[in-house]
Amino acid sequence: MEIFKIAVYPYSPEIDPVLRYIHFLMPQYEIKSLISPKGWGYVNKTIYLGKSTSEKSIIVKSSLNDLDKEINCILIPEFESTKEFKSNLIDNISNLMPGITKIICDAHLNEVNLKKLQEICISSNNACTLNIRNKIKTECDYNLQIQEDDETLENIPAPIIAVAGMGENLDKFHTSLVLRDVFQENGYKISQIGSRSYCEILGFHSFPGFMFNPEIDESKKVILFNRYIKQIYDTEKPDIIIIGVPGTIQGYNSKFTQRFGILHYLVFKAIISDFIVMCTFYETNGIEFLKLISQSCFYKFGCYANCFHMSNKTINFIEMEGRGIFKYINLPRKKVTEILSKNYTESPVPVVNLLDESGILELYEKIINKLTGN
Repeated sequence: MEIFKIAVYPYSPEIDPVLRYIHFLMPQYEIKSLISPKGWGYVNKTIYLGKSTSEKSIIVKSSLNDLDKEINCILIPEFESTKEFKSNLIDNISNLMPGITKIICDAHLNEVNLKKLQEICISSNNACTLNIRNKIKTECDYNLQIQEDDETLENIPAPIIAVAGMGENLDKFHTSLVLRDVFQENGYKISQIGSRSYCEILGFHSFPGFMFNPEIDESKKVILFNRYIKQIYDTEKPDIIIIGVPGTIQGYNSKFTQRFGILHYLVFKAIISDFIVMCTFYETNGIEFLKLISQSCFYKFGCYANCFHMSNKTINFIEMEGRGIFKYINLPRKKVTEILSKNYTESPVPVVNLLDESGILELYEKIINKLTGN
């Protein structure tokens, strides 16, 4: 079995959930280096691997030239930057060849950069394998076979916990890993589908590529996703299934449509969710608003939002209204804890902070109580 020594390039907090729950990493993978451009503000920062600062740490470097010779795998997480930087990123990786034997790309790349990345791997005499987010798959890639006229849904005997989001980058992946961790610690067998494309290196399934295939009819995607979950259940026989859904539950307005929440709608039509954890923006006093969102989930998805995780991100309305750009302002994490204790203790729909151990325990107890009741 080949051992992959991973350099994360470019590093940003997007990858922090993986580093915090590093114990999920499969034995053949080891994260050895973090590389970030100087202007991003992370160079020389100490990043801890694990839930405790007493565990291993890595200092963020500024250049791929600083990599140890043992590095043979590059993980490109999702990130926001210019087209020029993305092009330069591919060129920088090409300078490492032929020492790299695997590239895992979760970032959205345009066709030009994607082709450059593919050519890098081909030029290495195919010694470098490439896992890319952009690859569109069909049901055949998952050994799923359904008849053209099949419109029935299979029953999934295990309870399903879904992690949804009111916006992108609101700790949804972190929430999924929190759930995996707390249930495994309490002895439950978990099957899981994550919202990112590299979940296999963490020991569970990535969201199926056929759900992004424009050539597959939307109603067929519902049936295929249902069969995919049933296939996982039949194979793994889990106590609980956790599903992280990519995207958002709805558009923000007529300009920032966020794909209209269609993917969430298809997923919830394919399954019956027993518990929905909804990741939301930072809001100083949003009890009534979150209550309406929970009710909206019931009418659209058949299940209320049972609990909210509040992130530390709030919408930058100056950028939105002035420049027409959807961006967040990141607040200190402690602000979330403070506002929850001040304004949300009486919320009919629980609101927690899953970056805090007390929030994790509260969510776990609420899920257990709900599933026991069912």
